[in-house]
Amino acid sequence: MAKNSNQLKTEFKKIKKNWYDVYNWKSVKSKGYSELISEIISNNFSQITINSTGLRMDNFKLSEHIGGMSNNTSLDQVTEKRICRAIFNLKDFPPLGHIIDYEVPLTAPNQPKNKKQGHGDIDLIAKDNQKLLLIEAKKHKSDESILKAVLEAFTYSRKVGFRKIEFLNSYKLSHVGLKIVPAVLVFKDSASGRQLLSFNKKENQQLLLLISLLNKDLNNIGIENIEFYIINNNFINRPLEKVNEKLVFRKFIKFHIDQIFPFNNSKELIHYCNQDFNSNNKIIRDSLISLLRYYKNDGINYAINRIKVYQKKLLKLSKEKPKKPDFQKRLNQLCSNKDAKFIKTFISIIDQFPYKELVPLLINLMSPGRNILICPAIAKFENNEILKSLIHAYDQLPIESVRDMDGAKSVKYDLTYESTIIQCLCNMKSKLIVGSLKKSLLQGSYSKEIVLDKLKSLLSENDIIKYYKPIAEAPNNIWDTSDKKKNANWVLNRINNDVFEN
Repeated sequence: MAKNSNQLKTEFKKIKKNWYDVYNWKSVKSKGYSELISEIISNNFSQITINSTGLRMDNFKLSEHIGGMSNNTSLDQVTEKRICRAIFNLKDFPPLGHIIDYEVPLTAPNQPKNKKQGHGDIDLIAKDNQKLLLIEAKKHKSDESILKAVLEAFTYSRKVGFRKIEFLNSYKLSHVGLKIVPAVLVFKDSASGRQLLSFNKKENQQLLLLISLLNKDLNNIGIENIEFYIINNNFINRPLEKVNEKLVFRKFIKFHIDQIFPFNNSKELIHYCNQDFNSNNKIIRDSLISLLRYYKNDGINYAINRIKVYQKKLLKLSKEKPKKPDFQKRLNQLCSNKDAKFIKTFISIIDQFPYKELVPLLINLMSPGRNILICPAIAKFENNEILKSLIHAYDQLPIESVRDMDGAKSVKYDLTYESTIIQCLCNMKSKLIVGSLKKSLLQGSYSKEIVLDKLKSLLSENDIIKYYKPIAEAPNNIWDTSDKKKNANWVLNRINNDVFEN
């Protein structure tokens, strides 16, 4: 039976008012109580303390941490500790950085049994340039709330604050310029992952307020805001194996991780999108993903307005006389400034957000180099303008190579681009795509069976034969280096075989 606010308040009164006991409060684990408990904690924030009694003084790095595993249990058991050890053995885990340790103990050894104080372990530590991330991780399919992970990340980081110099010395890290950053790492198929992906002001107002209070407390002792990362993988069967006594992920597993920004409003995310992070577009990318995911209308309006302003600047400059001495310099600056980076980032993630309102902007941004990313995004919708844009994109396929024999040329187009655009066209219902499908079959690079089946759904077999027969029966020309004749014959043979089989 679900607990109400009064019951939770009664429970809170009974627990010790230190952060270790707060995050170990059983009700914190349940995501259904996250808002109510966040409100209770926020209202009693000043009463909750950090206990440093029994906190390890030094030697946080343990020599026996080599990423090994016990032989006592089956690899089918995918626990949080095992996942952390396997991540440690990856060494590099972008975007979190280089993993330098796991299960870092905060509790002092050799305490008297009657006075022993527990402080927990930090799941993972990663270094990314001048950031040292103290990571609280949750296993895939975990039923623990995001609130518990947040409170753990906060508590461990605050405890490290008591022993900052000794902690950094244990890992031979410089004290100068290094930022300590608490981080939460969850899988999208966990309870905490689903909570993180549904963050918005209305549903999580109290939780976001509490995160803001926790961040301010951390900032007061020189520790950065809590960061959030989500692993987009779903593990199938056995993700782990043992290699040379070490626990590792199986080779087919490739991680896809996004940073999530659970801000109270879209303005904070727009602030991040507006920054110039030089070569680090990851921050812009993740901010933009969060903006479009949690604040759809604000994100759409922001992207459209920002890109239009940039395009106006580019158009204005293009109308100037190129002979002006600083023309090329200003053009290069405009094409490499933060707005240009934003457009590149916007295009790279747009397939995740099939918003009809963005289609006109995307069509306007189309170019041979961008079409491989833009076409799948606009192909989720169908109208004449989109169809014409996709057909035009096919006509602009990048050339991979040219064969030339005494002036007779044949062109081979980039297969990745062609397959992407033809897949988009094959999902359309209009006969406008017939011309592009015919061309694709003559080139013969991409899944001819799929293209022919689509063509047969739009034309009669007689019409298809009528088009390809003259090409197939044309006299051989030793100067013709293309595969058109061979591919036309393939089409005819395939149709004849289908007729015979039926």
